[in-house]
Amino acid sequence: MNLSKEKEKSLRKKINFFEGIAVLFKAQFMDPLWKRYELENPKEALSLFLEGYAFSRNVRNLSYPHVAKSVLDKKTELPFPKEFWKKYKEELGSEKPNEKLNPLCHTDKGCKCALCVLRQEGYESKPNIVTVSRQLLENGEVQKTYKVIKRIRGIGPKITSLFLRDVADWFHVQVENSNRYLLQPIDAWVRRTVEVLSPNDGKRRDKDIGTWICEESRKSDANPEKVNQGIWYFGSQIAYSKFRLKKTLADEKYAYQLLCNYMDTLQGVAKKWGEMKKSLLN
Repeated sequence: MNLSKEKEKSLRKKINFFEGIAVLFKAQFMDPLWKRYELENPKEALSLFLEGYAFSRNVRNLSYPHVAKSVLDKKTELPFPKEFWKKYKEELGSEKPNEKLNPLCHTDKGCKCALCVLRQEGYESKPNIVTVSRQLLENGEVQKTYKVIKRIRGIGPKITSLFLRDVADWFHVQVENSNRYLLQPIDAWVRRTVEVLSPNDGKRRDKDIGTWICEESRKSDANPEKVNQGIWYFGSQIAYSKFRLKKTLADEKYAYQLLCNYMDTLQGVAKKWGEMKKSLLN
């Protein structure tokens, strides 16, 4: 086997490794959120979007999604946009939301709040952000889905891709390949990983990185959305530093040991929690 074939085989193993890591991402981040909501219900679907995705740019104020959920929980069905915005601001109290970025901010003209955008797209009767996204993806309208979600106030390219990636993964959507890169959120961990795995290509645009993951996943018979989840999870939760990430990508044994150590830690925490839970119930 020549060197190029060895490198190719090594890359396939890494892609499949990251796809496998996605089960940890799903167990820790997706299941606790997505299983909590009845996604056919527009109000529940909006709650999921607001809690898990829409306020990611406002990480310094964790009250925003919790306040939004509190307002929705008091309603039996999806409120009107103007009423929702009013109640939301009342619930915030003395805190002042950033109206330029807040996805709930309703305006009388050309509104881009999460509720109005779907209605403007013709989903007046059932403005369900999850089912609309799912149906469009299933119909092969990836670019249209992306544009609809990105129109929402405060929702940038990364959050749009993040949400649609998880919609596709949750419902096992067979995504149309030509625009599949739009379901690839690119953060520092994903960028660092791809730049190490294909160093000869140098710096890339987010589109190039997403396209690379999709193409290499296809060659590896892997799901690119899961590969993306696995790359992010491994970098942010297991490697936890740029130095260790580069070392794991160069040394399979080190990567395996790091993963084992991480899983042993999780098992230890779970065991301690079981003991603590028993004492709390007594």
